[in-house]
Amino acid sequence: MNVAESPARVRGVFFDLDGTLADTVAALTATLNEIFSRRGYPLVTEADTLRCINYGARELVRRASPATCTDLEIDELFDEYLECYRAHNLDTRRAYDGIVELIAELRSRGVYCAVVTNKPHPMACELVESLLGGALDAA
Repeated sequence: MNVAESPARVRGVFFDLDGTLADTVAALTATLNEIFSRRGYPLVTEADTLRCINYGARELVRRASPATCTDLEIDELFDEYLECYRAHNLDTRRAYDGIVELIAELRSRGVYCAVVTNKPHPMACELVESLLGGALDAA
């Protein structure tokens, strides 16, 4: 049998974390609002946060910040964001419904399951462990 005749077999699945395995927008919004309130900046809604995500934490901070912020202020806000997010990282208490079962089913079929995310690695690992325990092969 040649490759063209053989059935395709999925060997691995890579999941994004935020918005795919778990709804983390509340924790992201809480973090932004905590750092913005310290400076008297306007607070953001979860809808605002959703419009700013998907490009990494620094870009989230830049996009959510007032347009008048300088690059230096964005750098300072980003440092504050990382420090503050450590306190909010585990505010997300559970994975989306069905995710744990989906991963268990995939792994029972011998499929490698991992997370690829632009979230800072230590925080990603902590959140994955909190939400999924040992359900994934790697984070």
